[in-house]
Amino acid sequence: MGKLYFLKGPLQGATAELIGGEITIGRASDNGICIDDESLSDHHAVINRQNGECILRDLRSARGTTVRGNKIIIVTLEDSDRIAFGSVEAEFTTTEVKLHMPKTAVLPTPPHEITWPQRRAAAASERSSFKSAVLTLVQFVAVVALAGAGYWWYQKLSKVDPIGDAPAADNATVAASPAPESAPAQPPHYTAAAALPPTPEPYKVPAAPAPPAAVAPAAPAVQPEPAAPAPVATPAPVPVKAASAPPNPAIQQARLLIAQNKHADAVACLDKLIASTKEPSVAADAQPPLKQALDAQLMSLQSVKQQWEAQCKPLEDRLKAAQEKVEQDTKALEEKKAAEARVYEMPGGHWRYSYWDNGYYYARRWVPNTRKGTGDNSAQSAIHELQIKVMLGAQEVRKQTDYLNRYRQQMAALDQQIVPIQARVAQLDAVLKSAPPAPSPQP
Repeated sequence: MGKLYFLKGPLQGATAELIGGEITIGRASDNGICIDDESLSDHHAVINRQNGECILRDLRSARGTTVRGNKIIIVTLEDSDRIAFGSVEAEFTTTEVKLHMPKTAVLPTPPHEITWPQRRAAAASERSSFKSAVLTLVQFVAVVALAGAGYWWYQKLSKVDPIGDAPAADNATVAASPAPESAPAQPPHYTAAAALPPTPEPYKVPAAPAPPAAVAPAAPAVQPEPAAPAPVATPAPVPVKAASAPPNPAIQQARLLIAQNKHADAVACLDKLIASTKEPSVAADAQPPLKQALDAQLMSLQSVKQQWEAQCKPLEDRLKAAQEKVEQDTKALEEKKAAEARVYEMPGGHWRYSYWDNGYYYARRWVPNTRKGTGDNSAQSAIHELQIKVMLGAQEVRKQTDYLNRYRQQMAALDQQIVPIQARVAQLDAVLKSAPPAPSPQP
């Protein structure tokens, strides 16, 4: 909110707050700020509040209005501007004073001043606290009871035979496997072990029958030589899979940062690892996640740049429209001023006589009547309105130009980040394509 602090004139020392959209200043009583001074016109100036700014416009006053020592028609006021309405001087300020009220402490009511409603509220509070305590105790007892019931069921279920009812063993099998007298009695379910079938004996190849005596002549029995033992086949050795090296902690941390969309941190971590490691295998393992992080970072920056470009398009359109409007208003203003500066002939005229210095008549000529300007009383008002339009249009052009320059600076900064990342991605692509394929793991 703006204020006018009067430094000179009838209102010296007073402060006027500029409330409302339009505040007129002058000597007439219908003004928003009435100043009884002969140097002011009846309606001297007006202050319009638009978009948080105060615009001062002179209403063609006799003595004029000056801001910062310059005579003005229309101007946007700034903080601490010195304004002169004729001989009345004032200072424009936009300083706002915020009042901070101290927190008041609530003092307890003395015991002798407690009223009947307060006593009823205290008794109700005591009853409520007693009910809460009883409810808490009941809940605790219920929880303890449920815990005890659960423990009892757990103990009961833990005593149940885990194997269940075993099938009864055959009497003959039990009798066939006598137990030593000194052996202790076994539980009923362990007797099922006696019902298992006996271990079968190894298969014996029957010997070949001897040839009949009638066919083969009697010969001394030759004992056959014992056959050589068959060679035992040695099993083929099982290939042992080589233990792979554990993954590098820095690479694992970089992959985690990539999953969290912290691509810049992942790139910094991998760059530090590649610069500090002395093992080529570690640097080669770090290149694929580095390329992944750079690709994601590049995609994010390009997306932001596209958003800025999309916002620049309507700004360029508004700037072009404002420039065209200013050009049209400026052209109309120049034409209006030229029409008012031109000399027009009027009906009628008069004779102009010329004499010599000695008093004798010399010549005469007819001089038509002339007039400067169109003679339209509203011409000056039209020129004044066009000047205001040109000034406001120029302000809009400057504002849109500033916005557009900021957006273009932001896009230029994004380009400075995108170009080196694109170069690094191309370099990593070439390195990864030229690298030999990784050996396949042994089965």
